[in-house]
Amino acid sequence: MLRRNTASDATDAIAVRYTSFNYAYNVARAIRQDTTTSPVIYCIGLNFDTSAYPNEEPLDADFLATLANDPNYRSTGKSSGVYQAGQTPGKYYDVSYSGLAAALQDIAGQILRLSAH
Repeated sequence: MLRRNTASDATDAIAVRYTSFNYAYNVARAIRQDTTTSPVIYCIGLNFDTSAYPNEEPLDADFLATLANDPNYRSTGKSSGVYQAGQTPGKYYDVSYSGLAAALQDIAGQILRLSAH
């Protein structure tokens, strides 16, 4: 579990948000622990210019990298990284709109490479 729910009201926006984060984290962890098929999770953090969109909340790069279990990701707040040994590693792409096509091409190449094995 990533975050603790302090509110029990299902109409509380913060409680719903943290519940959603926890659920996504637990599902991703279960997927990564599947040793039969060893599925790989790719996450794209499509970032935008926060000065142009001041009311939008930026993506949580640490969370997305954790979902992917990216062994190469280093957070500014977590010097140890987010990688969980014993679980299938994936990849997190931290890109802007201009880098989206390259990220998708890389993912397609990774999938083709994996399917060739």
